[in-house]
Amino acid sequence: MLVDTGSAVTLADERFKRHSMTVRDVRKPLFRLKTASGTELEIRNACVTEIVLGKSVTVQHTVLCIRELSHKILLGWDFVRNHGCTPDPTAGCLRMRQGNIPFRKSHAVAPVREESPQSELMALHPAHVAIEKMLSSEQASRGKRRSALVAFLMEFADVLSTSDEDHGRTGVVRHAIRTRDAKPVRCSPKRILYHQRAQVETLLDEMLRRDIVEPSSNACASPIVFLRKKDGSCQFCVDSR
Repeated sequence: MLVDTGSAVTLADERFKRHSMTVRDVRKPLFRLKTASGTELEIRNACVTEIVLGKSVTVQHTVLCIRELSHKILLGWDFVRNHGCTPDPTAGCLRMRQGNIPFRKSHAVAPVREESPQSELMALHPAHVAIEKMLSSEQASRGKRRSALVAFLMEFADVLSTSDEDHGRTGVVRHAIRTRDAKPVRCSPKRILYHQRAQVETLLDEMLRRDIVEPSSNACASPIVFLRKKDGSCQFCVDSR
């Protein structure tokens, strides 16, 4: 038997009716019952029955018989209100007009102890966040292969760019193109649409600011192509055909 002041009505398992003293049957209510988790309870019938509390108190109350209830009987707020019940945790009893009903002793034996768990702080590498964004949903479903790929990328995280500002520059190798006496290849530039010119200027200024390109006057140059990527942003491409 459980006293639950959070329940609006008193409930009983349908098997309880077989072994209880039923005074009379009453009409089953039309409303629906749901638990705190949202599970709907099936009301089989309703009746006024005698409920024995302790060994000295017997009261009559209307209960709703529920299929497969977790407790034999659950005394709701309607029972507490109608019979003047007051739970008294200090005295360990349920105070009623007819007398006091002692609570059953708890079977909990776990000792209470004070603990001060030590939290471990770990810095989240920016490359790890970037790698998670790089991996597609298809790669994310490969299990062990994905773990191996993440481990490989993390091993070389120091050479991975994690943002547009983190482009870096190597000093290990110097690259040069020796043109000697070769004549530049003539290539007609691609026309840039009028509404794209502002975007081109903005991207060019941004690349200059980040020291990706520098002003130059050279006949050996390829025209640019302004393309739109899948994410909607635009980028420069070099037409080396």
